[in-house]
Amino acid sequence: PVATSGSFLNLTGTPVAPNLAVPVGTYIRGTLKDSFGDPIEGVEVEVSGLKGCVGIVSRVRTQADGSYRVENLPYTTYTIKASPPGFQSIVVPDIVIDSMGVNTQDLVAYP
Repeated sequence: PVATSGSFLNLTGTPVAPNLAVPVGTYIRGTLKDSFGDPIEGVEVEVSGLKGCVGIVSRVRTQADGSYRVENLPYTTYTIKASPPGFQSIVVPDIVIDSMGVNTQDLVAYP
């Protein structure tokens, strides 16, 4: 299992204790690889979105095989960001978590 850290902020950036029904078992997963298909380890992957007026931000680091997994996300639309050293930053918008609960988003880093 991959440890996740998350925070919930209101629109002014103040931390709040959210009253969100967070479905267990929902997640975004994928791998981060370079353009040759080699995995990139240790890169922070940020998943962020809005649920009503509450901001959701969760960050994980890629594993040795380049994999990442952010779990127990509320149903909404997310943006994924990663900035591997020596590569262009990656931003993937409009990733939806809905009642299906799972979304796979593989990331490719280019120099």
